[in-house]
Amino acid sequence: MTIMLKDLFSLKNRTALVTGGAGYLGLAICEALAELGANVVIASRDSEKCKNAAIALQNAFGSDIRTIGLRLNLLEPESVANCIQGVEHEFGGLDILVNNAWSGKKNS
Repeated sequence: MTIMLKDLFSLKNRTALVTGGAGYLGLAICEALAELGANVVIASRDSEKCKNAAIALQNAFGSDIRTIGLRLNLLEPESVANCIQGVEHEFGGLDILVNNAWSGKKNS
């Protein structure tokens, strides 16, 4: 029996939250997690961009995974709490956190 690399790294039935998930690098991370079977929460400051990215990801990977897009601004405690509540509500918990967000301020 041949063991495939994708089986060794399977994230099936795991839920991943990617902060900054709607950006260039964040989307690539989301795609990799989805390819490995994870449910993916795409979180960023632009909620529309997150929701559109979640729809595109769901369309690309089909019914094997679930995706949602949530607004998240790490500089706003209420936004962080709302995002976590959304994850809890949709998936019951979180298994993977990829902290890819940044404040948007250079050289500060």
